[in-house]
Amino acid sequence: MSNILAEVIQTRDAVTGDEFRDHLQNVTSKLSQIKMDLVDSLQSTFVIYDSDIDKVTSWYVEILGIKEKVEDLKTKFHDDKKALIAATGDIDLLNDDLKQCDKGIELLAALIQVVKNLERADPVDFYKASKLVNSAKQDFELLRGSFESIEDHAWVVGIKSKITDLITDIYENASKELRSVFHFHFGKNMLTINLTRDINQLIETFINIGYCSRVINKLAIDIWQELLVKACSQDFYIEITGKPKNASAGIAFQDTNGDGYEIETVPVRDTGFKTGPNITCDNSRMITIKAVRTSTPTSEVQVVFNNIHSVIYVFHQIFENNTGVMSDCSTFLGPKICEELGNKTLKILVLRNAEGDVEKAKNNISIIRNFINNFESYLNFTFPDGTIFDEMERDFDSLFLGQVKQDLLAKVRRLVKGNLHDTQEIIWDAKDASPVADDIGGLHRNPYAFPNCVVSKCVVEIVHVLKEHLRRYSDDILMCDAAFSLYLSLVKIPKHESDSGDLVPFSAVLVHNNSHYLAHHATFTFPMTEEKVPELRSKATQAYSFMVRSVRTKLNFLISDAMTAILNNDDESSHTEIDKFLKISSEFVRLHGMLQFVLPSATLARTLATLVDHTVNEMCSKVLTWDDISAACANKLATAFTQFAVETSELFKGEATNPREIDALASKCVSKWNRFRLLTFVLTASMKEIEDKWVGGCGPLSMEFKAEELRKLVRALFQNTDRRAVFLASIK
Repeated sequence: MSNILAEVIQTRDAVTGDEFRDHLQNVTSKLSQIKMDLVDSLQSTFVIYDSDIDKVTSWYVEILGIKEKVEDLKTKFHDDKKALIAATGDIDLLNDDLKQCDKGIELLAALIQVVKNLERADPVDFYKASKLVNSAKQDFELLRGSFESIEDHAWVVGIKSKITDLITDIYENASKELRSVFHFHFGKNMLTINLTRDINQLIETFINIGYCSRVINKLAIDIWQELLVKACSQDFYIEITGKPKNASAGIAFQDTNGDGYEIETVPVRDTGFKTGPNITCDNSRMITIKAVRTSTPTSEVQVVFNNIHSVIYVFHQIFENNTGVMSDCSTFLGPKICEELGNKTLKILVLRNAEGDVEKAKNNISIIRNFINNFESYLNFTFPDGTIFDEMERDFDSLFLGQVKQDLLAKVRRLVKGNLHDTQEIIWDAKDASPVADDIGGLHRNPYAFPNCVVSKCVVEIVHVLKEHLRRYSDDILMCDAAFSLYLSLVKIPKHESDSGDLVPFSAVLVHNNSHYLAHHATFTFPMTEEKVPELRSKATQAYSFMVRSVRTKLNFLISDAMTAILNNDDESSHTEIDKFLKISSEFVRLHGMLQFVLPSATLARTLATLVDHTVNEMCSKVLTWDDISAACANKLATAFTQFAVETSELFKGEATNPREIDALASKCVSKWNRFRLLTFVLTASMKEIEDKWVGGCGPLSMEFKAEELRKLVRALFQNTDRRAVFLASIK
């Protein structure tokens, strides 16, 4: 370069303007060649030393010297106008060439600085490296437009690749550091934050390499999935241990003695968090945030909102010097929180917490809106305007009533499926009804009365909640209909005893009483549900029939077992067969004791009479099927039947004490009682005594037995003699 400039200076006095211009063109060609040599060097090594920069600087100084010499030429040719004019044009051209050369040198110097920054960037020191790469990237973007030739393309691509590789390495190292700061225990709903690292430098690193939004979005997703989605539910509360140092004031959602909610500013620096149920503040450099499952779902609105605030407050303190980060977080998390609360938690908690009071629910929503708005002023966290409340406020009354209905039906469902055997006695208040009926079946004759009996507490509660609902919403006449329909669909009566499962006779009796109780209220308390009365009474009838069938099945087994035992054992000294009959009477005593205070008195008496009638009729029928009855067998049967009659008749004695009166009362209740008692007489009677009771078809026996039945009994009990033949012939 020095030699080239020397040649220019030596020839300036010995040549004309044209020659001097030609000479300068040669100089320009040599400068371009030097530029190309320098570019080739950059392309091959990417290494530039301080000596190279010094050379470029010295070139620039020498070029300035040339410009001074050119000015001297203008003075020298001043006297020769023509020469001066020619020289001026040549000098202008020369100046243009020199300016172009000057720009080229400045461009090369800037390019050298870009390469030096890239060489100095060490991804291990990701913060410093990010600043160098960011500076080099910006400078390179300004220079790229100056290199448009095909020869420049290769090394431009090389520099771009170098920048991309460095950014990738810096991102990986910084991301590893970020994971050590925000350590999510995935699957455990827990986050540990390590504040011993410089979070501001970490965020600035991602900003420098253009990855901040991507990183914050990933962090927000993890915060949502592991913490906030739990904080928005009723099943978790947020537990925080530790807090950032020098924490400023926060806000808390406080209950004001059950009268509603208010927003309270909390000086966190002095009193610690008040935004969660279990938070420890120790000015630690380590913070743990954990979503803990509760034993029972919360029913308090403020618990859910304070959970949300607790989580967001911690990140507000951490990113207080990076407001853009909280803004990015709120852009992602705000709609998520609104959607979660709006679809699930908020509706349930606000509407249920109001306990059916519409005005209280509306007031709570207004206060919650203020609480949400305070997130922006206190925490730089913005929710979508109105999103969380639009649906609720647009058609609040309908939504509120819909939730009330949903809760009421859910309560009815729980009551119906509750403990059937948790009962209470119904004693009708004479002030509310005419004289009490003694039989459920008599309700149609005395419709305002309901007999004293036992029903499940759950159906009493169903009637109570329906009354309360109609007191508040008198126009909602369909709610009771829906509740009764739900009862009818949930209470199942099996068609066969083998399918009964847990529905034992006592349970069936309770279903019978419960259904009649609801049918009574459907008729007179909730008249708008009268169409459900036939279905409810049908359900009661089904339950009663099932109970009777179940008891009959058991009685039939006991009867068959006892009768077979007597028929197959002629030993008069054996009494085990008689004991089997005692099991039958004991079953009636047990059944009476079980149902005595459950069924209405008349219904109980009718039920026992029906079952006793079935039993004695079954006994008589079995005896009539026997072709031969020995004397021992007849005596045992008579003894067993007599004991059974004595014990069973006690069920119908009422106030009577005389055996004859008791037996008469039993015969009045049980239609086949006289037939049974006469069969007992026939088993041990002589033919003469039987004939006296037959009286030619006009005596007591003729009223209970057909002639053919009596002849069959005589044939089975007596030997084939002429006297028996005469007697059989007389029975007509």
